[in-house]
Parts: sequence; structure tokens; C-alpha cells
Amino acid sequence: SAASDVYKRQLQFKSMLIEEYKPTEEQLNSIEDRLKYLSDSTERLNKVDWQGVAISTIMSISIALSLDTAKGKHLFDLFKRSFQLAIEFMSN
Repeated sequence: SAASDVYKRQLQFKSMLIEEYKPTEEQLNSIEDRLKYLSDSTERLNKVDWQGVAISTIMSISIALSLDTAKGKHLFDLFKRSFQLAIEFMSN
């Protein structure tokens, strides 16, 4: 299902994010909350609305990590790599 695929992608993204940015425990809790919200929204939102929540999630994570513009772009690239197949799957 789309939800289980998104959950797997979320774990992959979280793993890359931890390795790349080494968030504090407080930052990680905030990140996990945002990713859970994104994952939970998979079943109730269409693709366009879900992508809006995804962008909001990335912006929230970027703020939680206090990333500058360049690092924020890199974070978005990590997200796209992790979730690209899930986004394509949702469009079918």
C-alpha cells in the first residue's frame, strides 16, 4: 500500500538525516513528529495535498535543525531521493 511504502521511505530518510545532520534528541523528537504526521496523511490526502504537507514537513525539519539555505536545499534533495518512488506510486 502507499502508506507502507511511505513509512519505509520515511525510515530511510530519517536514517540519512540523522547521519548527515546529527540532530539533538529534542530536534529528533520534532523531526519524528513531523514525519509521523506526513506518513499518517498518506491515506487521507490526494497526491497534490500530500506533496504540500511534504514541503511543509521539510521546511519544519529545516527550521528545527537551523539549516541555512544551502543545507536546506540538500535536505530537500535527500527527501526527494528517499520519497521519489513513493510519490510516483501515489500518482498511479
